[in-house]
Amino acid sequence: TLDRSSAASDVYKRQGQMLTSISKTDARDAVLLARYGQQQQPPCFKLPAEEHQQLAQQRMVLNQLERQHQALLNQQHALSVEPNPDSFCQQTLEDQIGSLRGGIAQLKGRMSQLVGEHYQQALRLLESIPGFGPVTAVAFLEVLSGFEGWQQQGATKAFVKFVGLAPTIHQSGSSVRGASHINRSGVPWLRQKMWLPACTIALRLKADSVFKQLYTRLRQAGKSFKEAIIAVMHKLVRIALAVLRSGNDFDSLLNLPTKENLAISL
Repeated sequence: TLDRSSAASDVYKRQGQMLTSISKTDARDAVLLARYGQQQQPPCFKLPAEEHQQLAQQRMVLNQLERQHQALLNQQHALSVEPNPDSFCQQTLEDQIGSLRGGIAQLKGRMSQLVGEHYQQALRLLESIPGFGPVTAVAFLEVLSGFEGWQQQGATKAFVKFVGLAPTIHQSGSSVRGASHINRSGVPWLRQKMWLPACTIALRLKADSVFKQLYTRLRQAGKSFKEAIIAVMHKLVRIALAVLRSGNDFDSLLNLPTKENLAISL
């Protein structure tokens, strides 16, 4: 919801700039919004399913509790190195940390229960892919369930762009040659959840895995570690979508080059 509100606000702002609007009043805002709707004809908003709303709220609260938990742990460590730490302050922090740990555990349990009830088949398919554990799979399913039309084959590029993993180009004439990077829009916390799994499957899997081969090929071509891992994340998202659409578990042989596929089958 926050991501959608931010994007809508930015669109509205750009619309006003395009129309050279220099005033900001309720009446002027209504005119700009009406004109934007008339010109662009945006689709009507559809309220997400109830289970998706619950999952999004639980994830939002869980992220907040985890940040608070880490902040209190840092404060606890800072007190522990004081020459004369106050026992009352230490106990207060310990109580708060224990309370947060209990809340975090309960939220994770409710999220697992919710996903098991409504996304059991999708969860099983995702966990058949290397790198998709329970945490990453739940985060991926939350984002995917809120992206309308992902079942269509042509929606893969749109979803990759929505997640924020699509490459961008910044060039103009012969003088402007900006460095390429991902668009970083959409869902930054999902990219954070996928970073460590992508590192794991790129560095620790056996050499014949499609992810390991992609990482090795890009590194040998001169790409940086970060660029190669982002490419692995990009491929991981595409494979996840393909597996969910097909309804079949991940098969590593289907993603290998033809010669290696034949060699393994022999």
